[in-house]
Amino acid sequence: MFHVKQTVPHKVLVVTGPTASGKTKIAVNLAKQLNGEVISADSRQIYRHMDLGTGKDIAEYGETPYHLIDILDPKDSFSVSQFQSLALRSINEITSRGRLPIVCGGTGHYIKALAQNYSFPFVAHNPYLNQSLEQLPYPTLYSYMAHLQIKGPCDSKRRMARLIEKALSKPVNEVQPPTTITINPLIFVIQPNRLQLRGQIKLRLKERLSQGMVAEVESLLTHKVTADRLKSFGLEYRWITEYLNHNINYEEMETSLYNAICQFAKRQETFFRYMQKSGVQMNPLLDTNATAKAVTKWLQ
Repeated sequence: MFHVKQTVPHKVLVVTGPTASGKTKIAVNLAKQLNGEVISADSRQIYRHMDLGTGKDIAEYGETPYHLIDILDPKDSFSVSQFQSLALRSINEITSRGRLPIVCGGTGHYIKALAQNYSFPFVAHNPYLNQSLEQLPYPTLYSYMAHLQIKGPCDSKRRMARLIEKALSKPVNEVQPPTTITINPLIFVIQPNRLQLRGQIKLRLKERLSQGMVAEVESLLTHKVTADRLKSFGLEYRWITEYLNHNINYEEMETSLYNAICQFAKRQETFFRYMQKSGVQMNPLLDTNATAKAVTKWLQ
C-alpha cells in the first residue's frame, strides 16, 4: 500500500456541471492530455446494472482508467462520507503512479465534501431497528418524523427508516477523513445555455429509451430490487417504475421524466452557486483546450 509521507496537498482537477452537459467526454479528453485518471462523483453510477438510467457512458472512457463506477449492488447503501473515503484513497493511488486525479460528476454534496475536507459524525447502524421501522406503514413513519422534527426525503421507507434511526442515535465522535492526505482542488464547472441544455436532455433521454432503459429497470425489478428501492434513486428509476407498475402510460412517463430531469439540472446549478458563495472556487469551463493549458500551468 502506498503511504503518503509528505504534507504537500495532492493537486486534483474537478470537472462538474449539470446532467447532460457533457462532463464525461470533457474529463476523458482532459485525462488524455494531462496523463490523468477519472474518479466518478456520481451518487448512482457506483451501482452495478444501472447503466442507461445513470448515463454511465462507459464507452467514452476508452483506455482512460476510471474509478468508483460499478462497485456496489443496487441493494447496498452509500453515503457522502463513504464517497469521501474512497475518493481520497483513489486520489492517493493515482498520485502515487505519477498521474493526475480528475474528479468528474454532478453530485454537488460529494464534491463539496471532498473540496472542503468534511468530517462526519459517526452514528452506529442498528439493522434490527432499521428493519423494524421499514415494516411500518407510511403514515406511522411520517408521524415519527414529524414528532422527531426530522426533515429529509420521504420517497421510500428505507430512507425514512434510516433518518429516524439516526435521529434516535447519538453521535459517538467526529470521524476525520480516513487518510492523512489533503487535496488542493482546481474546480471547473460547465455552464451551458439553459435552452441548449434542455435540448440535450431531451435528445439524451430519447436515445437512452431507444437503447433499452425501460428493459434495464424491468430487469432490476425482476432480480429482486424492490420498487421502493428503485424509486428512491429518483428520476429515471422512479418514473419508469411507475410506468411498469401501470400507474402511468408511456407518454406520461416520458414527459414527466423529461420535466423531472430539467428540474434536477436546475437544482444542480443552484447548488453550484451555493458552493461558490460558501467559499469553494468554481471556475467556468468554456473550452477543453484552454482548460488543459490552464491546468498545465497550475500543475507547474
